[in-house]
Amino acid sequence: MSRKDSEQKPAAVEEAAEAVETTEAAEKQAGEQQEQPQQEQPSPQEKELEQLRAQLEEEKDRYLRLMAEFGNYRRRTTKEKEAAYPDAVANVVKELLPVVDNFQRALEATCGDENYRRGVEMTYEGLMGVLRTMGLEEFGEVGEAFDANIHNAMMHIEDENLGKNVVSQVFQKGYRIGERVLRYAMVQTAN
Repeated sequence: MSRKDSEQKPAAVEEAAEAVETTEAAEKQAGEQQEQPQQEQPSPQEKELEQLRAQLEEEKDRYLRLMAEFGNYRRRTTKEKEAAYPDAVANVVKELLPVVDNFQRALEATCGDENYRRGVEMTYEGLMGVLRTMGLEEFGEVGEAFDANIHNAMMHIEDENLGKNVVSQVFQKGYRIGERVLRYAMVQTAN
Protein backbone atom coordinates (compact mmCIF):
# COMPACT_ATOMS: atom_id res chain seq x y z
CA MET A 1 0.00 0.00 0.00
CA SER A 2 1.21 3.34 -0.76
CA ARG A 3 1.45 6.26 1.45
CA LYS A 4 -1.32 7.94 -0.42
CA ASP A 5 -3.64 4.98 0.23
CA SER A 6 -2.74 4.97 3.87
CA GLU A 7 -3.51 8.69 4.12
CA GLN A 8 -6.79 8.25 2.26
CA LYS A 9 -7.80 5.35 4.43
CA PRO A 10 -7.62 7.28 7.69
CA ALA A 11 -9.52 10.11 6.06
CA ALA A 12 -12.17 7.66 4.92
CA VAL A 13 -12.28 6.14 8.37
CA GLU A 14 -12.65 9.58 9.87
CA GLU A 15 -15.47 10.40 7.48
CA ALA A 16 -17.18 7.10 8.29
CA ALA A 17 -16.73 7.72 12.01
CA GLU A 18 -18.19 11.22 11.61
CA ALA A 19 -21.10 9.78 9.63
CA VAL A 20 -21.73 7.19 12.35
CA GLU A 21 -21.55 9.84 15.05
CA THR A 22 -23.89 12.11 13.11
CA THR A 23 -26.30 9.23 12.57
CA GLU A 24 -26.14 8.21 16.22
CA ALA A 25 -26.69 11.79 17.31
CA ALA A 26 -29.61 12.13 14.92
CA GLU A 27 -31.12 8.84 16.13
CA LYS A 28 -30.58 9.84 19.72
CA GLN A 29 -32.20 13.21 19.09
CA ALA A 30 -35.09 11.57 17.26
CA GLY A 31 -35.47 9.03 20.10
CA GLU A 32 -35.56 11.83 22.66
CA GLN A 33 -38.09 13.71 20.59
CA GLN A 34 -40.21 10.59 20.34
CA GLU A 35 -39.90 9.96 24.06
CA GLN A 36 -40.79 13.53 24.97
CA PRO A 37 -44.15 13.49 23.18
CA GLN A 38 -44.92 10.18 24.88
CA GLN A 39 -44.09 11.64 28.27
CA GLU A 40 -45.96 14.86 27.60
CA GLN A 41 -49.01 13.26 26.03
CA PRO A 42 -50.02 10.01 27.72
CA SER A 43 -52.28 7.68 25.86
CA PRO A 44 -56.06 7.89 26.45
CA GLN A 45 -55.92 4.66 28.43
CA GLU A 46 -53.26 6.08 30.76
CA LYS A 47 -55.32 9.25 31.20
CA GLU A 48 -58.38 7.21 32.09
CA LEU A 49 -56.32 5.08 34.49
CA GLU A 50 -55.03 8.19 36.27
CA GLN A 51 -58.56 9.59 36.52
CA LEU A 52 -59.82 6.32 37.96
CA ARG A 53 -56.98 6.27 40.50
CA ALA A 54 -57.76 9.84 41.57
CA GLN A 55 -61.46 8.95 41.83
CA LEU A 56 -60.61 5.87 43.92
CA GLU A 57 -58.54 7.98 46.32
CA GLU A 58 -61.41 10.48 46.66
CA GLU A 59 -63.86 7.67 47.39
CA LYS A 60 -61.51 6.10 49.95
CA ASP A 61 -61.17 9.46 51.69
CA ARG A 62 -64.94 9.99 51.72
CA TYR A 63 -65.46 6.45 53.04
CA LEU A 64 -62.96 6.93 55.87
CA ARG A 65 -64.49 10.27 56.84
CA LEU A 66 -67.97 8.77 56.79
CA MET A 67 -66.89 5.86 58.99
CA ALA A 68 -65.25 8.25 61.47
CA GLU A 69 -68.38 10.41 61.54
CA PHE A 70 -70.56 7.36 62.12
CA GLY A 71 -68.31 6.18 64.96
CA ASN A 72 -68.58 9.60 66.59
CA TYR A 73 -72.37 9.56 66.15
CA ARG A 74 -72.65 6.11 67.71
CA ARG A 75 -70.54 7.11 70.74
CA ARG A 76 -72.48 10.36 71.18
CA THR A 77 -75.90 8.65 71.05
CA THR A 78 -74.77 5.92 73.45
CA LYS A 79 -73.60 8.56 75.89
CA GLU A 80 -76.89 10.46 75.54
CA LYS A 81 -78.89 7.27 76.15
CA GLU A 82 -76.86 6.46 79.25
CA ALA A 83 -77.48 9.97 80.59
CA ALA A 84 -81.18 10.00 79.68
CA TYR A 85 -82.22 7.03 81.83
CA PRO A 86 -80.94 8.36 85.18
CA ASP A 87 -82.43 11.77 84.40
CA ALA A 88 -85.82 10.24 83.57
CA VAL A 89 -85.80 8.11 86.74
CA ALA A 90 -84.84 11.12 88.87
CA ASN A 91 -87.60 13.24 87.33
CA VAL A 92 -90.28 10.60 87.91
CA VAL A 93 -89.18 9.96 91.49
CA LYS A 94 -89.06 13.70 92.16
CA GLU A 95 -92.70 13.95 91.05
CA LEU A 96 -93.64 11.11 93.44
CA LEU A 97 -92.06 12.70 96.53
CA PRO A 98 -95.21 14.72 97.45
CA VAL A 99 -97.15 11.43 97.41
CA VAL A 100 -94.57 9.90 99.76
CA ASP A 101 -94.93 12.94 102.05
CA ASN A 102 -98.72 12.52 102.10
CA PHE A 103 -98.36 8.85 103.06
CA GLN A 104 -96.01 9.82 105.90
CA ARG A 105 -98.51 12.42 107.15
CA ALA A 106 -101.30 9.85 106.94
CA LEU A 107 -99.26 7.40 109.03
CA GLU A 108 -98.50 10.08 111.65
CA ALA A 109 -102.19 10.98 112.02
CA THR A 110 -104.37 9.14 114.50
CA CYS A 111 -106.83 6.72 112.99
CA GLY A 112 -109.63 4.79 114.69
CA ASP A 113 -109.73 2.00 112.12
CA GLU A 114 -106.65 -0.19 112.54
CA ASN A 115 -107.29 -2.08 109.28
CA TYR A 116 -107.38 1.17 107.34
CA ARG A 117 -104.11 2.28 108.97
CA ARG A 118 -102.54 -1.10 108.16
CA GLY A 119 -103.61 -0.73 104.50
CA VAL A 120 -102.06 2.76 104.25
CA GLU A 121 -98.87 1.44 105.87
CA MET A 122 -98.64 -1.48 103.43
CA THR A 123 -99.22 0.84 100.46
CA TYR A 124 -96.52 3.21 101.74
CA GLU A 125 -94.04 0.35 102.25
CA GLY A 126 -94.79 -1.00 98.75
CA LEU A 127 -94.22 2.41 97.18
CA MET A 128 -90.99 2.95 99.14
CA GLY A 129 -89.79 -0.53 98.16
CA VAL A 130 -90.21 0.29 94.48
CA LEU A 131 -88.51 3.66 94.91
CA ARG A 132 -85.59 2.04 96.77
CA THR A 133 -85.07 -0.41 93.91
CA MET A 134 -84.75 2.66 91.67
CA GLY A 135 -81.91 3.86 93.93
CA LEU A 136 -83.80 6.30 96.17
CA GLU A 137 -82.15 7.03 99.54
CA GLU A 138 -83.63 8.99 102.45
CA PHE A 139 -81.57 11.34 104.59
CA GLY A 140 -82.23 13.92 107.25
CA GLU A 141 -82.55 12.13 110.59
CA VAL A 142 -82.33 13.68 114.04
CA GLY A 143 -78.77 13.36 115.35
CA GLU A 144 -77.07 13.44 111.94
CA ALA A 145 -74.22 15.86 111.43
CA PHE A 146 -75.37 18.91 109.48
CA ASP A 147 -74.11 18.94 105.88
CA ALA A 148 -74.87 22.03 103.83
CA ASN A 149 -74.62 19.94 100.65
CA ILE A 150 -77.71 17.90 101.54
CA HIS A 151 -79.45 19.80 104.36
CA ASN A 152 -81.29 23.09 104.28
CA ALA A 153 -81.17 24.72 107.72
CA MET A 154 -84.50 26.38 108.43
CA MET A 155 -83.84 27.16 112.09
CA HIS A 156 -81.00 27.17 114.59
CA ILE A 157 -81.15 26.54 118.34
CA GLU A 158 -78.66 26.42 121.20
CA ASP A 159 -78.92 23.17 123.13
CA GLU A 160 -76.29 21.91 125.59
CA ASN A 161 -77.54 18.33 125.27
CA LEU A 162 -76.76 18.14 121.52
CA GLY A 163 -73.39 18.29 119.81
CA LYS A 164 -72.14 21.02 117.51
CA ASN A 165 -73.72 21.27 114.01
CA VAL A 166 -76.16 18.44 114.66
CA VAL A 167 -79.66 18.08 113.20
CA SER A 168 -82.05 18.59 116.12
CA GLN A 169 -85.37 18.41 114.23
CA VAL A 170 -86.45 17.34 110.73
CA PHE A 171 -89.25 19.27 109.06
CA GLN A 172 -89.06 17.44 105.73
CA LYS A 173 -86.88 14.47 104.77
CA GLY A 174 -84.40 14.74 101.93
CA TYR A 175 -84.00 12.27 99.10
CA ARG A 176 -81.26 11.43 96.61
CA ILE A 177 -80.45 8.91 93.93
CA GLY A 178 -76.76 8.15 93.97
CA GLU A 179 -74.98 11.48 94.30
CA ARG A 180 -77.87 13.46 92.81
CA VAL A 181 -79.94 15.25 95.45
CA LEU A 182 -83.63 15.27 94.49
CA ARG A 183 -84.78 17.26 97.50
CA TYR A 184 -82.78 18.80 100.32
CA ALA A 185 -83.77 17.90 103.86
CA MET A 186 -85.32 20.84 105.75
CA VAL A 187 -83.91 20.72 109.26
CA GLN A 188 -83.27 22.60 112.46
CA THR A 189 -79.64 22.65 113.63
CA ALA A 190 -78.18 22.88 117.09
CA ASN A 191 -75.14 24.80 118.34
